[in-house]
Amino acid sequence: MNMRWPAIDPITTLPIAGTEQLLDMKMEIDSALDDIKNQLDRAKANAQQGIMAEPDWFARINGAKRILGRKSQRIQMELSKRKEQARRDHKSYQAAFIAVAKRILSADLYTRIETEAREESTT
Repeated sequence: MNMRWPAIDPITTLPIAGTEQLLDMKMEIDSALDDIKNQLDRAKANAQQGIMAEPDWFARINGAKRILGRKSQRIQMELSKRKEQARRDHKSYQAAFIAVAKRILSADLYTRIETEAREESTT
C-alpha cells in the first residue's frame, strides 16, 4: 500500500494565499486524509485476518496522517481568522458610513432612510 499526499506546504503559503486557494488546499488535504484513513481501516481489517501491514509503512502513513491533520487545522484557523477580520472590517465600514451619512445628509433625510432601513431589516 503506497500512499501519495499533496506536495503543497500550506504552512508557508498561508499568508500569501487567497481564500479560494486556501479552500482548495484544505479540500485537497482533507481528501488525502480520507484516503489515508481508508488505507488504515483496510490495514486494520487485514490485521484482524492475520495479514499484517509492514511496520515501516504503518509508521509512515500514521506520520503523514498527523502532519496533514495539523496542516488542515492550520488552514481552518487561518480561514476563521480571515472571516472574523472581514466581519470586523464590515462593522467598521458600516460605522464610518453612518457617521458620514449623518454629517452629509439633513437630519430629516437621514431619519427617513434610517426608518426605512429598520423596517426593511425586520421583514
